[in-house]
Amino acid sequence: MKAEVPLLCFLFFLFVSQTDGQLFSPSRTFNAMDLMIFVQQQAAQGATQITVRPGTYIVLPASISSRRAEYRGWFDETSHFTFVDFTGVSLILNDVTFLMSNNELSVFRFSNDHQFQIRGGIINYETPPYTQGTIRQVPNNGEAWIMVENHPGYPEDLWKAGSLSSIFNPTSPPTLKRNKWADFAPTYVRNTGQKGPLGGSLFVLNLPDISFIRDEHLKVGDLLSHRGKFNYAINIWASSKMSFIDVTLLSSPGFGFYESSGDGGNIYQNVQIKRAPTPPGASIEPLMSTSADGLHSVSQKVGPTITNCLFDSTNDDAIAIHGVYSLITERGGNGLTLVASNANLLQQGDHIRIFDNHLGVRGTWVVSAPPQNLPGYRPPRPTSQTVYRTDINSLIYQRITVDRPLPPDLGFDFVLASFNRLGSGFFVANTVILNNRGRGMLIKAMMEKFKTIESVAAHWLEFYWHQKSNGPIQKQITA
Repeated sequence: MKAEVPLLCFLFFLFVSQTDGQLFSPSRTFNAMDLMIFVQQQAAQGATQITVRPGTYIVLPASISSRRAEYRGWFDETSHFTFVDFTGVSLILNDVTFLMSNNELSVFRFSNDHQFQIRGGIINYETPPYTQGTIRQVPNNGEAWIMVENHPGYPEDLWKAGSLSSIFNPTSPPTLKRNKWADFAPTYVRNTGQKGPLGGSLFVLNLPDISFIRDEHLKVGDLLSHRGKFNYAINIWASSKMSFIDVTLLSSPGFGFYESSGDGGNIYQNVQIKRAPTPPGASIEPLMSTSADGLHSVSQKVGPTITNCLFDSTNDDAIAIHGVYSLITERGGNGLTLVASNANLLQQGDHIRIFDNHLGVRGTWVVSAPPQNLPGYRPPRPTSQTVYRTDINSLIYQRITVDRPLPPDLGFDFVLASFNRLGSGFFVANTVILNNRGRGMLIKAMMEKFKTIESVAAHWLEFYWHQKSNGPIQKQITA
């Protein structure tokens, strides 16, 4: 009997380690594919918790791994990590810092995951996914350009690759200019080949409008942050009941967290988005954390629960929750052909509201059958006058059937939106928003719940970004 006790203990330990926790011990620099394969293998054996050994790691993208053939299924080549079709898995990153090696890629891509939890961890990029500089010259001869010195320690190549510059006062600490001209998109960028007082390269940025200079919104000494190649740090698609607990995000090439086209109900608890430490080789602190919104939630059945979080220095809205409009291109009987932002946008049973091309409400219908994708479809007209920024010759097309007849005049340039995918039911509590460029919160959903967040204004229908509001007046939340 005595000989059996160690064996029983060993079997008990083996069972617990397989179901309740497995330790992943990477090298100082490792490929994301190694952790993806490890999680995949352990989950297949029944493990529900994977822990990464504490430490600071440089993470290479899965797309360059030599182990790609070992991974089962699809992965996103625009992300370092991809996790697909997992349920009930926890990834524990306590006392772990990930430094992503490619500043153009996402950190995590989740697709069709449910109850996947990330707990702990500090996430940053080895090289900032944005750049910044100081204005050194502003012409006074009526020409629309400025000369900017790149801050050493920040990537020079992103001045040409990026899309948007935000303007800061050279105060201590720097503050965003709070006026109509808080940002601009350079129309042309040129490296002069010269150096500035800090030793950084000098770039000429052509301005879209002379009024930036004429009205003195850009001055010598002002600081600029400049968005790099847009991407999401953490991309959550078609997933539900995800949890991000005690996660700190220090930078992003675009949105910090982006959740879309899922059942939603995701939880963000003690999440901190804030500026990274001064990068190696730099003497000036980062001007921003994320390059765009902190948390952007779109077309979710249930909105996010956000508690005890910090959103500091996001370079656009701290939190945005909304649905989307879809452009109608044709009707026939009880059927509609539409431009869909993605193939998962509408589902059978969704309640949709249709608006005419003057934005008048025409009624509410129910999608009565699964939407059908229409590969190769071409719309009867090439452009829309209702929904801006829609290239209607290059997007996804679907045909839907509704539960009752449609008005005979309904057709091209009408729009619809699903009331089941507004992010309604969200909850925000004990959350701090500081130093963001856009709105504190942009809310276009129903059943709002707030605690310790002040409601100060109304918001409006905003077709320019395809965003959906459930009525002419909605709360805009700020802090």
